[in-house]
Amino acid sequence: MTYHTLSTGCLCALLALGCTSTSQPGEPDPSPAVASEPSPPAANSSNDIGESSLEPLEPIYFDTDRALLSETAQAKLKRYAEFILEHEDAGMVRIGGHCDERGSEEYNLALGERRATVVAKYLKNLGVPASRLQTYTRGEMQPAYPGHSESVWRLNRRAEIVDEGNYLALR
Repeated sequence: MTYHTLSTGCLCALLALGCTSTSQPGEPDPSPAVASEPSPPAANSSNDIGESSLEPLEPIYFDTDRALLSETAQAKLKRYAEFILEHEDAGMVRIGGHCDERGSEEYNLALGERRATVVAKYLKNLGVPASRLQTYTRGEMQPAYPGHSESVWRLNRRAEIVDEGNYLALR
């Protein structure tokens, strides 16, 4: 009985230590969130792209009714372009434009195409040959996450980048 009480007490103490914060009250958060570049839920932390220091590809996110690249998206695309240029055997790179569920099907298909096109154009400007890039649109037809709220819609307004050689991992 004493052993059970002692082990329960130790477990509670360890849990309490694990929940403590290292930052002092009043200190700013060292990693502020960017409003136009949401963080998707963590799905796969493995790096499937060999010895490169590049993180697995995440989607490029967009603001509502927009096909403009944020500074965060541009920085990601610069890293992706470097990797694509270093790995010619990655083959054709496909860029898919996606939207949230709001808007008509026709509008969302056109917006998805604009999003894919702006990503492809940016990659071309960084030196990726146009012959290796292909765009397509899915509009609202393939949401990344189900739901009907702004927090879900933010994750569905995106461009996804995949390649034939399976070097580039999305999630």
